[in-house]
Amino acid sequence: IRVLGGLLSAHQLAEAFMKKKVPVSDVWDSSGEIRWGAEKSNSQASNLPADAKVDEQLCSWESSSSPETVENDNCTSKIEPKEIESSTWEYDGFLLKLATDIGNRLVYAFNTASGIPYGTVNLLHGIPPQETTVASLAGAGTLTLEFELLSRLTGNLKFGKAAKLATRALWVRRSQELNLFGKHIDVKSGKWVEYLSGIGSNSDSFYEYLVKHHILFPDDADFWTMFVNVYSGIHDHSRLGEWYVDVDMGSGLRGNVRQIF
Repeated sequence: IRVLGGLLSAHQLAEAFMKKKVPVSDVWDSSGEIRWGAEKSNSQASNLPADAKVDEQLCSWESSSSPETVENDNCTSKIEPKEIESSTWEYDGFLLKLATDIGNRLVYAFNTASGIPYGTVNLLHGIPPQETTVASLAGAGTLTLEFELLSRLTGNLKFGKAAKLATRALWVRRSQELNLFGKHIDVKSGKWVEYLSGIGSNSDSFYEYLVKHHILFPDDADFWTMFVNVYSGIHDHSRLGEWYVDVDMGSGLRGNVRQIF
């Protein structure tokens, strides 16, 4: 998911700051490698010349039944050699096409009865046969920023829809009385397998993404509602003095408190 976020960020930066044609020599050096300031990158993608074009058909997930059918090796570029020093280059959106390819491979993780995704997906073959059905709150609920942005940039709603469904599926499984969440859940049954609740490991970014999603996509109004209720639950039922401790999601501070300092 962080690779997807990086590609989307790079795409938006390129759109914002590379609207005009620039000399190819400002992007690639004479050996065909991408310049990084005064440094050079040795990545495979750095060998793309100026007129690099991504073949969208080869990078498409829509018509395939598994990620294995997506020809990743061909999702880089088809080019004709040209004189680098005498050419100009204009950003053509290839980073967004690569992001879409990654998104198409990751979206298989959401194919569960609960809508909550698996924690791991093989980018070539889909869900591993022996993949655990247990996912963390943070892992399953920290996806909406990247997937919703991908949907809005491409017009394909499936990405944001899947990630937002996962967040809402976690939300309805909270402690109704205390608005607390466990740290691990079974993605098939939708039942919590760890009832410990807190703002530390395996859960922190879930809360972070609720408020960040609201800031970036305020038209998804329920994310603000979710954040306000979750914040209240944490403040009222897991705050002990100046510390936020781990508590049972069903009993909060009334039950056993786990303090780690």
